[in-house]
Amino acid sequence: MIIGYTENGAGDDALLVFQEMKEGGTWPKSETFALVLAACAREEAVEEGLLHFESMKEYGIVPTMEHYMEVINILGNAGQLNEAEEFIESKSF
Repeated sequence: MIIGYTENGAGDDALLVFQEMKEGGTWPKSETFALVLAACAREEAVEEGLLHFESMKEYGIVPTMEHYMEVINILGNAGQLNEAEEFIESKSF
């Protein structure tokens, strides 16, 4: 559902499904977070995207290159190019 909503331009609906999933007790996986970050990028939801990125730790998920790229995408889509550059420079890929 999350990927379908995101790919069809309904990022807000994708984020709602993710919230309902967590509230229902479903433990998100690495792939789920990548999709959620993509939905945040689609919606230019910078603050929410960064919160989700940081919350991955709570689930024992180590960010992959895909997650980092989605954070850069979130910042870039929102026009926050300086922040995207700072994010890139702060990571040791």
